Amino acid sequence: MRIAILVEGATEMAFRKKLHEFLQSRLEQKMPRLDFKPQHGGIPKQGKLKKIVETLLDNDG
Repeated sequence: MRIAILVEGATEMAFRKKLHEFLQSRLEQKMPRLDFKPQHGGIPKQGKLKKIVETLLDNDG
C-alpha cells in the first residue's frame, strides 16, 4: 500500500520521520509506503488540487 501525502514544503517534510515511526510501531508487517509530495509554498485549491489527487489515484502517482 502507498499513501501519498501533500505537504507545503520543507518544514512539513520534518513530519515524515515521526509519522513513519508512529505507523511502524503500530502496523509492523503491514507498513505502507509513505510518499510525500511537496507543493512548494502551499496546497493548491479546488480544481488544481482535484487534478493532483486524480492523477495520484489514476496513475498510482
